[in-house]
Amino acid sequence: MKLTTKYNLKEHGFVLVDNFYSNEEIESFKFVNSDFEYPFQDEEAKGAEIIFDFSKVKQYADRLTNKNYYIFMQKINYKPSFIGSHEIYHQDYFYRQNTNIESEEFLQVFIALEDLDYAPLNIFVGSHKKGLLPHIMCLERNGKAKYRIKKETLDSMKKSFKSIKMKKGSALFFNYKLAHGSTSNASPYDQPRAVIQLCTHEIEKIQHGSDRRDFEVSILKKFLDEKL
Repeated sequence: MKLTTKYNLKEHGFVLVDNFYSNEEIESFKFVNSDFEYPFQDEEAKGAEIIFDFSKVKQYADRLTNKNYYIFMQKINYKPSFIGSHEIYHQDYFYRQNTNIESEEFLQVFIALEDLDYAPLNIFVGSHKKGLLPHIMCLERNGKAKYRIKKETLDSMKKSFKSIKMKKGSALFFNYKLAHGSTSNASPYDQPRAVIQLCTHEIEKIQHGSDRRDFEVSILKKFLDEKL
């Protein structure tokens, strides 16, 4: 592996690998959800589990970081045409800061299941080196309670903003503290991506981001308790 590749992850917080999977491999992905079939017609299907051997992701991640990872979550964020929702700017480690596992022991990977030109992932290059950024609670239209990075913090990092357009089959490996988000998909083209999360510690498999939902519910309860 090139030293520049490892350097990019360390200094910039991400590595984009083109042609990580072939079109044939992408087409072999299987999606499982008791309520949906692929291709999904509902934005809520974004939590559907992927049935696929991601050992290639683990092997590359191990070589990239000189660590031994376990895959503890794999799902799809579908972003269907016209109605695909946005993702607020955040750091994934914010939701796992109470695990007593350092952020450097986690790694996140996006796999483009189609060309992602219309609703790409947006990142702030090098933001992982700023530590855990200040977040504030917000409620989305669907009632979900989430934390987002404060606007003044985002404004201060605007020179490092970058949209990552990905070709089908490419893979994006990025630091768990890298600030990122995405816009809604108003285009007539589906913008699906697989999301894989890894950790050097064996974590009980979490399906459909249930730990994050539990965290969001706890935030909402705390908010309501303070207001009532």
